[in-house]
Amino acid sequence: MKNVKLYNIKELSKKTGIPISTLYQLVHYNKIQPVKKGWDLFTEQTIEQLKKIKKNNKKGRKPL
Repeated sequence: MKNVKLYNIKELSKKTGIPISTLYQLVHYNKIQPVKKGWDLFTEQTIEQLKKIKKNNKKGRKPL
């Protein structure tokens, strides 16, 4: 199994420019999911997903 870089919620916020409170809302509404329930750890795949959500939001589409 290859090593996967994991990011905590603060790092995720810094990498995406999305506020921590918004990230928690996205978790709450199951738009993004931590690698393990109860742990706020996310993968690079989550960052890519958030970039798409952010891009759609800029186009006037609702992220939720």
